[in-house]
Amino acid sequence: MPIIKDKYEGKGSQTRSKFLTRKENKAMSAQAPSGLSEQQKREIAKNSYRANPENSAQISNISSNINPVGLNIVNNLIIDSTKTNILIPLVSILKGGSLNSLIINNFNGSSAAATMGVHWSYGDQSRLTPTISSGVVTASKGAELNCIFQGSVPYLAGVDLSQITNTAFKDVSKAIYFYITSSQAGPTITFSTSSV
Repeated sequence: MPIIKDKYEGKGSQTRSKFLTRKENKAMSAQAPSGLSEQQKREIAKNSYRANPENSAQISNISSNINPVGLNIVNNLIIDSTKTNILIPLVSILKGGSLNSLIINNFNGSSAAATMGVHWSYGDQSRLTPTISSGVVTASKGAELNCIFQGSVPYLAGVDLSQITNTAFKDVSKAIYFYITSSQAGPTITFSTSSV
């Protein structure tokens, strides 16, 4: 008896092929889908609906009853030594815009109180010629200059004028220009505006 038993001995004398042949390839028998799937058809329909200008109001995510005021923009101005005892343009608000808040903070290198003023004007500003002495507007020519605040701001103190600006200068009917005066270098003015 041989040591290695032939496991194919009982299967007959026919040799077995290494390659298996099929009459029909089952992987290729299913036809590839032609045309578009339902999901692709929905995407095309959605894009064509959105592209139609008549439907743009129906697909907007913005509610129609939202306040028309635009973004709230926050800025600041630091008064340096070249800006003392002059009329410093702060911001201009166009028709329909608002001055939401205005805060003055006095921090300066000399640890002194600063005499400061906040003024507004309208009309032709190219003719405006103010006279300023120690941070106070004593006279103005060419255009009317109105004072919102005038006073001495102690060192490391702040003045919040938001209650005045938010009510008086909300949704203005004409272009308004704001100015600052200061007797000392160092104070910071922080303000926020919004426009239509």
